[in-house]
Parts: sequence; C-alpha cells; structure tokens
Amino acid sequence: NVSFTIDDLSVDNTASSSLKKQAGSFNDLTVGYVIKSDKRNRRFMPTDGSILSFKQNLPVVADSRSVLNSFSYRTYHSFSENVIGALKLYGAAVTSIGDDDVRLSKRRSLSSRRLRGFERGKIGPKDGDDFIGGNYMTAINFTSTLPQILENSQSTDFIIFLDMANIWGVDYDSSINDSSKIRSSIGAGIDISTPIGPLNFTFTQPITKKHTDKTESFRSSAVLAYLVERFLTRKPPEEEPELDFIELMIIRIGITIATATVSAFNKKIKYSNKISII
Repeated sequence: NVSFTIDDLSVDNTASSSLKKQAGSFNDLTVGYVIKSDKRNRRFMPTDGSILSFKQNLPVVADSRSVLNSFSYRTYHSFSENVIGALKLYGAAVTSIGDDDVRLSKRRSLSSRRLRGFERGKIGPKDGDDFIGGNYMTAINFTSTLPQILENSQSTDFIIFLDMANIWGVDYDSSINDSSKIRSSIGAGIDISTPIGPLNFTFTQPITKKHTDKTESFRSSAVLAYLVERFLTRKPPEEEPELDFIELMIIRIGITIATATVSAFNKKIKYSNKISII
C-alpha cells in the first residue's frame, strides 16, 4: 500500500504553546504492508480459530518522519452452540526518526471497540486541556456471548465483556505526564443483525481509570452510511414505501448520530486528507 498524506494542522487560541508550535502544512509519502495469518472457520461471526496480523507503515518522503508498527491477534472458541468466547490482543507504536517528533495527526488513540466505557479520544496524555493521544497503546478484550435469551429471535445476541487498555507516551514535550495507567471496564451489550447491517448497544462500568479520563456508561452504533444515503435519496412521498416502527427508529437514530460533529483533539486541532494511491 502506498499513500500520500496532506496534513493541514491548525490550532485555536486556547491551545497550549507546545501545540501551537506544531501547526503547519505537512506532506507525506509512505509505504505500508500487512502480514496476516487467518485460521478462522469463517470471516463473519467466527466461532472457532484465530487471526494474526502485523502492519507497518514506513516513510518514503515526509516532512516529519515516523514509523508505525501494529500487532493484532484474535482467537475464538465455542463453549457450546450459543456461547462463543473471544480473546483479542492489540498493540501499536509510532516512533519518530532522527530529531523529528511524532506529528499530532500520527499519534495513536483508542477506539471505542477496544476500550468500552470511555469516550473516544478522551483518555491518555493531555497537553493543557487537550487530549493528544499517545505514542504507544495496548488493549486486551475478553468477550462472550450469552445463551439465547430471546428464544424466538435468531438475529439478537447478548454479550458480556471485559476490556483493558493503556495509551501513553509523549515525545515532543518531556514536561507532559505520559499518562501510563491500565484502564479497564466491564459490561454487557446487545448485537442486533438487521438487513442493513449490525446495531450495537453497550452498557459499561469502568473499573480502573486515570482521573483525567472521560467515561461513559452507554454507547450505541449503527450503519450510518446506509441510513444517510437512504434518507438523502428517499423517494417522493407518493412513492415512499411504508416503513415499520423498527426501521423508522433505526433511521432516526442513525441520522441523529450522523449529524453530530466530531473533530479531532477536542475541536482544537484540525487536520485534512489522506489519499491512497495503491
């Protein structure tokens, strides 16, 4: 994979002096590769087997050079027909080359899939009031489905989970706390398979955290691209097919989430586009 990235980093007046120094335009040409071993019995909703992958991105020509390494391992096991367990491991590190610091747009952040119970992008090192991500991150997830609770529903799964993760490391300013601490949470969720894709609802209780982290107890997700496209290209009223209650609820939830504006680093740092050439 070869990609060309154009970063236009800008900050507002409330950002720290360290962040303001990193504003500017940056161009990167990088090459990346993935080594993968997939031994799952099936790609969608596997019940047995494992998948292992290693990914690396290397700079070819870059205004600030850094190397990204990431590792992922997932294994699945069927304890019974309705109880499927999964163990997921993940680690990533981005390191600078020479005297360059890792650019803010290259720093790592934990997704809500890897650490539930915490707001996305609101954990780890902070520069002033801004969460800036880390140079390193790790995550471990234990998940298990529960025996069929709704006997007449084949499209609904109930799960329980335990998540543990850490994100740390700041290279551009040694005075910033690297925020190394194991975060963990426990919870339950509902996965619903629909004709347009999966819907997920999770209820979470954080166990350990750093005092600066932002937590949350509930999260939902939907297949937003489909919902937005259907909403924007819907037929005139006289041709619009009648929707049942569940479809209407899904569309309303999806449009509400899709119209929410989320910007990087607490709306104080903005950056632009990545273009994949190959």
